[in-house]
Amino acid sequence: PPSTTGGLQIERLWRNLTQCLNVDNTPPAPVLATSPTFLRGLATSAISTVEYTTPASAAAIAAALVGPKLQGCLTSAFNTNAQLSHPQGAVPGPAAVTLLTVPPVGAKTIAFRINVTMNLGSLQIKLFHDFLVAIKGSTVIRMWFLNPGSAFPPDLEHTLVQNVVGRS
Repeated sequence: PPSTTGGLQIERLWRNLTQCLNVDNTPPAPVLATSPTFLRGLATSAISTVEYTTPASAAAIAAALVGPKLQGCLTSAFNTNAQLSHPQGAVPGPAAVTLLTVPPVGAKTIAFRINVTMNLGSLQIKLFHDFLVAIKGSTVIRMWFLNPGSAFPPDLEHTLVQNVVGRS
């Protein structure tokens, strides 16, 4: 199972987001498959979770992800997560969330870029975090990409998204 300390807490963040959007998963619980974390270098990373749920739950998530509460819920969830999981000695700045355009992948896709600056005394590290959700029938595919200093490499991100959505 994923670590519950340090780093971005993906499942906790998703739980906070779905609760804020009032689409918290209710019984029956979804079946989850989470990939190992892809890591390149020291901090460039990606992880995906495929959630097999009911058609009604997938439709509710899809509707909420384009609804009026989304921006506030995303900002709140990412700010909370940054406060809870920042590196020791770092002070996270506020999260800035923007819509991200991604190439089509054969599923309804909603993507966002979240920028957070970690302040380590006089050193500031800007983190680029792409959050992508693809809805394919009753499958909800969540992908998270993190890169310090600049955006996650778009060609690598698109390849990973195509592969995950294609296998789900």
